[in-house]
Amino acid sequence: MPLWQHLQFLTHLTVRTAVHEYESYGFAFLLSSCRRLQILTIEIVPGRIFPDYAPPSELRGNNVFWRQQEPVSPCMIETLRIVEMKGVGGEPNELLLVKYLLRHGHVMETLNIILKKQMGHGDADTESNSRSWAEMLQYYARASSGLQILIS
Repeated sequence: MPLWQHLQFLTHLTVRTAVHEYESYGFAFLLSSCRRLQILTIEIVPGRIFPDYAPPSELRGNNVFWRQQEPVSPCMIETLRIVEMKGVGGEPNELLLVKYLLRHGHVMETLNIILKKQMGHGDADTESNSRSWAEMLQYYARASSGLQILIS
């Protein structure tokens, strides 16, 4: 069995990503390959992890990419219950990913968003960012009626 086929047995996956549009294809591949995934941890890191990577084709833009991800991965419909995103800074690509998870996470119970600590800023800024995110996310469509969103 090829190594990538073993992904179907994973139940917990931690991904380090810059949530750059170049990484969207790989991220979508991981979701579709991890059919039994229950817990997804996304650690957002600065910059490109593989600087010499080039996408297989011209990019369509992340907005189009995440809207056209059909069919949705089986884990999004059947098994993915907990998603934790660490280091969220409010970048457009991060918001698109959150929207996708909310729209297609049918059995998601918890979405934990841990905001990036702003360099040189105090707790007041973090609290303000948390409030902004909470206000924004309340308007996004959700596939799971029992989803709890935590922002810190």
